[in-house]
Amino acid sequence: MSDKQDENKDQPTQPEQAEEPAVREQPVEDSKSQEAEEDDVIELTPEQMMALELNHKMQNEELGEDESDFQTVGESDLGDEEELEEGEILEQGQIEDDSIQKFTEHKESVLSITYSAVQDKFISGDLNDKAYVWELEDREVEGEEEKTRELKASKVTSLEGHTESVDLIQVSYDGKLLVTGGNNQVFRIWNCEDSTLPAKSVFKDGPAEDMYFLSMHPNGNVGLTGGKDNMLWMFDSGNGKFLSCFMGHEDEVLHGMFTRADKGKTVVSSSADCSVKVWAPIKQ
Repeated sequence: MSDKQDENKDQPTQPEQAEEPAVREQPVEDSKSQEAEEDDVIELTPEQMMALELNHKMQNEELGEDESDFQTVGESDLGDEEELEEGEILEQGQIEDDSIQKFTEHKESVLSITYSAVQDKFISGDLNDKAYVWELEDREVEGEEEKTRELKASKVTSLEGHTESVDLIQVSYDGKLLVTGGNNQVFRIWNCEDSTLPAKSVFKDGPAEDMYFLSMHPNGNVGLTGGKDNMLWMFDSGNGKFLSCFMGHEDEVLHGMFTRADKGKTVVSSSADCSVKVWAPIKQ
């Protein structure tokens, strides 16, 4: 045996190293995908949103379900698309006007309106101290092929005299008298039997503070009002004379009315003091 072989024989034998098993590389998930999986939130592209909306619409049509009566940004060209999101309901002022006629004499907010059957006319009051009498004319219009009918709102007259906003209007039980009230605690009474509705009388010896309502007796010329002074006031709507007042509420009187079953012998009122009271101004 050679010396080289003896040298190798004397050295310890090195153990063979085992091959490391191949490690399969796991795909790294996107952070957005992990968040979506954790929170169950999936962000859809605009194209996917449109596809979902189209599918929903087709399902509704198959089921015979009615679509919403409100227009949305996706259904109308109105509105600012930068301020309103897809599908958001539009403001009422942005929806198409479906009315068939307008009365445009008022220049400020219209606070009250009523109808006179005797005159077959409307009376409306506004924030600009104005009250107007107006009517709807039903007239024929010549068309290219045939005649058509249309309504026309026309001013008849204005009721002069108020110096504050006209927010209370009522007609008497028989339709012969009209009462209008303003924020200066004055009621004006008008004669509906005359086509010009001339002023008849004024009731001004009543509340010293704001009035919130006006109710008329169902069987006579009597008016009822009340408001900020915690009292109810009753007056003759024929001549404007004060009749009586009722005390007992501890806060503003928000509404009051005559009953009808007993022909107006009882009054019911509601107040900001959380109470409803019943009164007997006319003896049974």
